[in-house]
Amino acid sequence: MNRHLLSKSTFIRGVQCPKSLYLHKKRPFLRDKISAAQLAKFRRGTDVGVLARSVSRRH
Repeated sequence: MNRHLLSKSTFIRGVQCPKSLYLHKKRPFLRDKISAAQLAKFRRGTDVGVLARSVSRRH
């Protein structure tokens, strides 16, 4: 199976800002830590997506 070095989103990141792509791929440890509030938002979004998929399967 072929593995892509860049996803569509990382390719676009590189087109828009090469420095951003470099930092994203080579220096991920420099990113800001995700706050507890932001993690809670991510979890809520995931929960809504799971619920939406489960409801759509029933209909």
